[in-house]
Amino acid sequence: MRIRTSRDLFTILILGCIFLRNYSKFKMTNVVCDSFNKSWVVYRECRLRAVSRNKTTLTAFVFISEPAYNIQMQLKVLKKANGYKPFLFDYTIDACKFMRTRYHPVAKMFWNLFKDISTLNHTCPYF
Repeated sequence: MRIRTSRDLFTILILGCIFLRNYSKFKMTNVVCDSFNKSWVVYRECRLRAVSRNKTTLTAFVFISEPAYNIQMQLKVLKKANGYKPFLFDYTIDACKFMRTRYHPVAKMFWNLFKDISTLNHTCPYF
């Protein structure tokens, strides 16, 4: 993008100020870790821990007894309004393909949040 006039620069500054002032707050209040095949995948620990009033950590220890070649991951945001209602997005992605190519923009946003503190650092198969 090439800025040609001071009017273009002013417009970019105003739009930047508008977008920077509008921010959202994200707080995890519940997590569900479920295995459809208990003999193959076992969650040893899956919980949210309150570190402080504003911070929550997710701890998930997963034991996989067989190599995993086909992993599906579902990302869903729910809004609390007279029960939990679907809000904003509900995606199911191929986790093996994502770890190879980082193709999904929403999953990539979440990946960038926890890639430095996670041990998920390789593609399939997971042992």
